[in-house]
Amino acid sequence: MLTETTVSTILEASITGAGLIVAIYALITPISSKIFEKRFELLKEKRTDFDKLKKEITSESSKKDLKQLRTLASEIQKIRTFPKYLGFGVLAVFMLYILTVATAFNWFVYPNLYRDDTSEFILRNLFLVSTIGFLAVGGYAIIDVYRAMRQEFEQMKKQKDEVKNKIQEMIDALAD
Repeated sequence: MLTETTVSTILEASITGAGLIVAIYALITPISSKIFEKRFELLKEKRTDFDKLKKEITSESSKKDLKQLRTLASEIQKIRTFPKYLGFGVLAVFMLYILTVATAFNWFVYPNLYRDDTSEFILRNLFLVSTIGFLAVGGYAIIDVYRAMRQEFEQMKKQKDEVKNKIQEMIDALAD
């Protein structure tokens, strides 16, 4: 049997988890264009390679070329421009947390109906599945945010190196 403290903790954690799932959207929204930009670039690059290879293939092309074309087509199909975790993942985790909140609430409000082994088993497992889903969605969000920040950092580093090289060229030209 679960104690009131345990169910209260699950209730609080579930409400917090539902709020944090919404916060992931708030985090991702401002940088979504950067996240999607990288995916679009990859899709465009693969599509260019596919079109180029498609033009080169004739009826006399080797099986290796045809296999490479199929591989490119498969890679293009696998590229998702909109991450699944932002659609179904966030909605599923949010709903699981809301179900957990409702179940915990019922445990308190209707003790005669919901304080049995089956209801407590459902409550524990709803919370467990919600938390595992939250870890997955949060992990994917962290990876996407990291990639976007890393890409910006690399662009900034490249621009910095270009300025440094131009300054060095100017110094060298003045020294001569």
